[in-house]
Amino acid sequence: MQEELAVAVQTARGGDRIGAVYKAHQSLENDLAKYVSLVGLATKSQNTSNSFNPWDELKNQIVHVNLSVSVCLRLFSEHRVMLSSKGCETVEALYTQKKSPSERLHSFLNLIKEKLDGMLSLSIALVGGRCLRLINPESAGFFIRSFIENVTNSDEYDARDPTHVRIKECVVGTQDMLKAELPLLLSLEVECFAECGNTMFPLDCELDRLRGWISNNEIEELLAYEVTCKRRYAETSAQIIKKAKYRESLVSSKEDALGKCYSESAQPYGNSPHEPKSIKPQETPQTSLQLLLNMFGLKGWKLHVSRLAAVVIGILLLKLFTTGALKLLKYTANVMRSAPRRQRQLTL
Repeated sequence: MQEELAVAVQTARGGDRIGAVYKAHQSLENDLAKYVSLVGLATKSQNTSNSFNPWDELKNQIVHVNLSVSVCLRLFSEHRVMLSSKGCETVEALYTQKKSPSERLHSFLNLIKEKLDGMLSLSIALVGGRCLRLINPESAGFFIRSFIENVTNSDEYDARDPTHVRIKECVVGTQDMLKAELPLLLSLEVECFAECGNTMFPLDCELDRLRGWISNNEIEELLAYEVTCKRRYAETSAQIIKKAKYRESLVSSKEDALGKCYSESAQPYGNSPHEPKSIKPQETPQTSLQLLLNMFGLKGWKLHVSRLAAVVIGILLLKLFTTGALKLLKYTANVMRSAPRRQRQLTL
């Protein structure tokens, strides 16, 4: 199993993240299947040989499951799309696009819990809580709190069911192991609730129930750490809000300046903003034909084909009349300048 995870990590480093996801999840499901078979062997066989002890193998197998879950969650991305689950239940639970990222993580962790006889190890709870915190801190806080309530339930360590107690000690650990790791879990819970600003579930209400699990010094340290986390995240939130307002003020001031410049550039010179005057359109240069039409009082005519033909015919007729009149005047002038004719005398 270690070799399969090493291959998955090496594949991810090579750039094939999707291939690494499939390899990691296949390794996880192989580890879970081996765990189920070892539980069956451990509960059925009363006598253990020196060469093979299913309970010892079960503890070792939980270590492999913890490592496989850690690799799968390290490779998890809420934006990654897997086109096929390739028969892996864990891929289907973690990468289905029909749910939100936090719901997918809860589905994945619940599936692991179901495979492990309704329990999660301390390692899986920590890794799962940290992964949830990146997406939804409040959901991560409730996940850690629910896990602590389950593992600290005294009924779970009922000596009347020694097989269940032994399986739980293999998966979760002994009470001494849990007491050693409980402050770390509570610290993560404090960080999650402080980050999301949830004040409805203070730590002191939960510590009253856990006084038999952790010492008074650890309780005082956790309460002080809670105050520190709340103050730190409150200051961070205030700085974020301050920076956001500053950016908004910069954007609004730039928009006002641009709007003022635009209004000034659009205003005509010499006009007040309260008494705008229309700007006369610039006259285009006229052609020779337009000038000729203007001479005859035809300014503004649209040069349609029929009107243009009428203008041309009128110009030709005018030219003919002018030429004829000039010839007539010239002829008259020539006649008037010529000498008078002599009268003929008849002789008989």
